[in-house]
Amino acid sequence: MPELPLFLKWFAGVLGVGSVFVWAMAGIRLRHRLPILEPTGGRPPDMHWLPLALTLTWVGLNLLTVFSAPVRAGDPPARHDILEMVQIQLVLLAGCGLPLLLQKTVPAREYGFHLQDPGGQASDGALGFLASVIPVVLFWLATVPWRTDENQHGLLRLLSEDRSIETLLLVVLLAAVLAPLVEELMYRVVLQTALEKLAHPREAMLVVAVIFSAMHQLPDAIPLFPLALILGYVYQQRRSYLTVVLIHMLFNGTNLLFMILTQELN
Repeated sequence: MPELPLFLKWFAGVLGVGSVFVWAMAGIRLRHRLPILEPTGGRPPDMHWLPLALTLTWVGLNLLTVFSAPVRAGDPPARHDILEMVQIQLVLLAGCGLPLLLQKTVPAREYGFHLQDPGGQASDGALGFLASVIPVVLFWLATVPWRTDENQHGLLRLLSEDRSIETLLLVVLLAAVLAPLVEELMYRVVLQTALEKLAHPREAMLVVAVIFSAMHQLPDAIPLFPLALILGYVYQQRRSYLTVVLIHMLFNGTNLLFMILTQELN
């Protein structure tokens, strides 16, 4: 591996220290028998049938692919594949989001669509992201022996082969913007909310975390599991779409940043 520049080492160190601090604060709260995050939402609302049907269909089709090929393999996507993925993500975002925003029976706020206390939501997002750093890194290190160029995430492989600015912008749009918006809408807002009506909230959170991580195939499914649990817990306690999207964006964006910067050293 190439020697990392000093600023990148400092950045990684700051993230690590921040993660330790967040977990220390969480441990103190648990020691005093307090929840890590105070719940601010009410009972889970009823889920509109259209976003639920669309989410279940999308998840079901993708799980079939995962079951047939649990370990990622094959060629990385081409640029036209990325454009197609962007279009699909926009359709999913509209298909799941608009019915929830436009319906009259359940206020959009109950699904987490609100801007009340934006500073608090942003703070929760930053702390949630920092909380994910240490467990994700530890789980990632456990999968290093099984990692190869062939099972690396397709978008990262594409960036390593095509370093044009157009491809970079498309990957950033897909991975750091659209994927967090769509995945948090489908997995947390729609699926977790629907499951909370049928099972205990902890069970719903765990099931969604397993599904979310499995959808990313091995080996990435393993380090993504603690991230999924953190996202599920934050959404369960705060019922804030903005917060979980911010956590997801920071996580994906940081991964891309490290990937791009380390590539420049090769």
